[in-house]
Amino acid sequence: MRTKIIFSLFFFCIFMLSCRSSPQVRKISQTDAAGVSDNLTTQHLIADYSGMKEDAIVASAWIDTNFILEDCAEVSVQPVLNFSRMDYPHAQERIEASLRDTLAAKKNNPAGKSVQMTAAITAMRGKPSFIKWFSPTYEDMPSVELEVVVTETQSKRELVKFCHMARAKDTDKALDQLLRDVTAFLNKKI
Repeated sequence: MRTKIIFSLFFFCIFMLSCRSSPQVRKISQTDAAGVSDNLTTQHLIADYSGMKEDAIVASAWIDTNFILEDCAEVSVQPVLNFSRMDYPHAQERIEASLRDTLAAKKNNPAGKSVQMTAAITAMRGKPSFIKWFSPTYEDMPSVELEVVVTETQSKRELVKFCHMARAKDTDKALDQLLRDVTAFLNKKI
């Protein structure tokens, strides 16, 4: 009986060690850091978060004074970038389509300036496998994090920047929640 308990504990310890999902640290020299494109470094669309404040709809936002989206002549939506380690093209397509639909419903001023909207998925986590549940670094809910920047087409001056994250039982539900919040923000705030 005692031998069975010892063997059981031994195999349980081996099992737990094999289930570790902590990220592996890889040292990158300063010269190699600029050429890294496989997402070993965290990438963000928003370069400067200063001035951004918490918002009731999205996590944080900054809007240039007196900027209203209806005053713009044309708003072009750039293809959605994916900086996350999870490749999910359907999410990029849905975000881009949602942004286009929301902006198409807004009235435009023909005499206004031309702006472009760029969005990027900065982090996306899917549903973890059963074995990862036993890991101490286990992240329990799928999530999607998005950053959006609106700039003037000519001068590239930032007019709006915001970021938001949504969590749900699966990635598609998290994406639905994210899109509802982003659409509400675009319709109510700018």
